[in-house]
Amino acid sequence: MKRNVLFSAAVLAIAAAFIAIGIWIGEPSDVFSKATMICMECIGIG
Repeated sequence: MKRNVLFSAAVLAIAAAFIAIGIWIGEPSDVFSKATMICMECIGIG
């Protein structure tokens, strides 16, 4: 049981670190701009 808790905590910490790194290097703006272009292409504007 303790091993499962430690594993879960480690996975959560690694996931949080990757999310923080992604935000730090500016990924949300890239993802938003790509999503905007895909949506515009889908409806025939872009």
